[in-house]
Amino acid sequence: MLKSKISFLLLVLIIAVYVSSCNKIEPEGPSQTLLDSSLVVPVSTITIPVSYEVRNLEDLVNKKLEGVFFKKWLKLNSGGDSLFLELERTSRVQLSWANQALQIEFPIHVSGNFIKKFMGMSLKNQAPIEAEMVLHLTTDVEVNPDWSLNTNTKLEKIDWIKNPELKIAMVKLDIKEPIEDQLFANQETLLEELDKVLREEIKTRDEVAKIWNDIQKEIIINKEEPRIYMIAQGESLAAKFLNDDPAYLTLLVQMKAFAETKEGESPPFVEKPLPTYSDQINNDDSVQIFVLAKLPFSRANELLRKELIDKKIAFNNVALHIKDLDIYATDQGLAVRLDVKGAVNGHLYLVGEPAFDEATSTFWVDKLEYDIQTENVIVNSMDGMFHDNFLEFISEYLTFDAAPLINDLPNMIETALDKGKSGEKIDIKISHMHARPYSILLTRNDIQVILETRASADLQLKGLKSSAKPVRVN
Repeated sequence: MLKSKISFLLLVLIIAVYVSSCNKIEPEGPSQTLLDSSLVVPVSTITIPVSYEVRNLEDLVNKKLEGVFFKKWLKLNSGGDSLFLELERTSRVQLSWANQALQIEFPIHVSGNFIKKFMGMSLKNQAPIEAEMVLHLTTDVEVNPDWSLNTNTKLEKIDWIKNPELKIAMVKLDIKEPIEDQLFANQETLLEELDKVLREEIKTRDEVAKIWNDIQKEIIINKEEPRIYMIAQGESLAAKFLNDDPAYLTLLVQMKAFAETKEGESPPFVEKPLPTYSDQINNDDSVQIFVLAKLPFSRANELLRKELIDKKIAFNNVALHIKDLDIYATDQGLAVRLDVKGAVNGHLYLVGEPAFDEATSTFWVDKLEYDIQTENVIVNSMDGMFHDNFLEFISEYLTFDAAPLINDLPNMIETALDKGKSGEKIDIKISHMHARPYSILLTRNDIQVILETRASADLQLKGLKSSAKPVRVN
């Protein structure tokens, strides 16, 4: 009797072991890659048209140069003849932008006195000279090596609205030509105040320095844990004036930088000195940013374990519990090892390729399937529908929707500039953002992605405010 009981127990044990062994799977997983390298990030290009509205400059010029702005005795010849001229703006100065220069029409009232030396006597005009004219000026605008503005205003021609009349001893004299000669000869003195006004109000160095430094400050991508930010390291800066619109004086500023995303707290920001001015740029009013992002597999596993450990997956009365997992790179793509318990016990290996859908801005693992050895082991151990649904279930956790981030990136950049000094006077708008993966690299330690984003940017001064008093000559 005892012998038969022992035989029965042995039979039950053998059957249990057999059944258990039928549900236990231990396939050999895909080999982890040995690649240990880093992607080389292309230089990012941020090209922004900085526009000064000519109408605002015109308002400032009219505010600054009001009333009499020039009065002076001018020696006409070696014989001692002299002319006293007083110039006063009579109506609005008009500005426009063309051929990389400001075109200026300056209406002037001329008054003055004439002294004629004759046989040791000084003869003066009986009545003051009175005339009206319009000065046609051209201001060449350039950027100095230190990014300050250099202007050089020249007198191109004079249109007489009212001719000057001069009577000396009942004799009428035509003095248009001597007045014109003196204005052309003394134009540097005559126009120096106008150049000074333009240089003071068009502060290219200040505005470009704000852009240069604000773009290199951190742009926070995720405020919650883990804290993620994007940072750019400036490499070069160039600019040149455009001639597209007579209503705007536009300086096309092009900055080149290397950008990447990082996790944690950024170091304190230190302002960077401006590079020397260069005009070597491409005429492209776009933003092209290459951002390097690295996701260590240790971090990826930490995130996935929070989502999947102890998850129960059940279909058609077949269930599995995920007890542990490990995602890693192979020479062919990505692999996921799942330690499971339930309908089958042991390890499942899934393989796939990282992919990006430009239409939806979504990263996911494409062609996700069971590793060939896993497939061979479980083909007779798992319900067919469960076999497919399990893949679909895991695939959802291997998907990252980057659309909110990409769609919000223009606002992040605009906000970063608004919070910096640039926001005081500058209004920047970034539109038509488009993103695509430039390169993806799977290494032994991490997933590396270079994301290329393209957009259009427009930057306009919110308004120029004169800080100086009007120029008057006493």
